[in-house]
Amino acid sequence: TIQAALDDLPDSGGEVVLPAGHFIISQPIALKRSHQTLRGAGDTTVLRLADSANCPVIIMGEPVNDPKHAVKHLCVSGLFIDGNRRRQQRELWRLTGEGSQIHTNGITVQNVSDSLVENVTCAACRSGGLVTTRNVRRLAVRHLTAFENQFDGLACYATEHCQFTDLYLHDNPGAGISLDLAFNHNVISNAV
Repeated sequence: TIQAALDDLPDSGGEVVLPAGHFIISQPIALKRSHQTLRGAGDTTVLRLADSANCPVIIMGEPVNDPKHAVKHLCVSGLFIDGNRRRQQRELWRLTGEGSQIHTNGITVQNVSDSLVENVTCAACRSGGLVTTRNVRRLAVRHLTAFENQFDGLACYATEHCQFTDLYLHDNPGAGISLDLAFNHNVISNAV
């Protein structure tokens, strides 16, 4: 239903607002067109990954291995993401085909620019909490909490000119922050 609401937004974009409550997610929610917003009511809007779903909860950008089209002006705000990691069997979304290179993160951001993630918690994901990859530019991440994710609270690859502020990353077995290849001209501030 959430994906259908995003897909029904006009080409000019729009906002899908979720009330407080628990939502079971069995396929990734993909913001794959520019000017889309997914907004919850804060930590009382919980997106919980279904048992054995083995997928990311949210994908900002095209949900394919190598996205060709850049997506702009996305916003994800006011959500608690529960990756239900103990009931996921693998770190990759699909074993073959499209999605086979996308990890089971709370939020995967790929080939996205001029966008925002704010007031989000990513917890207990099978891979990372929030992961940027594949040409992410001018993303602002504000007030991110990430804990008990299998690998990283925040991981960034091929990410430029982004700002990450007011981060609380703890009890992630791999790392609080993992900075990989081509992490250039970014600012991390006020991070615990």
